[in-house]
Amino acid sequence: MRKFLKHDNAARITKKDLIAWRDHLMKTKSAKTVSDVDLSTVRSLFSWAVENERLPENVAQNVRQPKPRKIQSREKGYTTDEAVKLLMRLAHINPPMKIRRAASERNQT
Repeated sequence: MRKFLKHDNAARITKKDLIAWRDHLMKTKSAKTVSDVDLSTVRSLFSWAVENERLPENVAQNVRQPKPRKIQSREKGYTTDEAVKLLMRLAHINPPMKIRRAASERNQT
């Protein structure tokens, strides 16, 4: 942020500065990273500064970066065909207890 703003005085930072910095970050980072890492850190730092009477207000408090919603290519869950295939494979790898017991009984005789 210091490089972008060309100063390191937190008291001079405005909400407009933070929005411009956020937009600058969005050119190279994902919305999730900007929101969860960069803006979250700045909000916490400014909040601490206000609580400890280092700054009069938290100009970062309402600066947000909406995270895009994931677009799903299909409904959640399995199709009937996928479920049948999966269960058949699982039954082959780890047969149900009745099948294992019957197989072990056959092998004992």
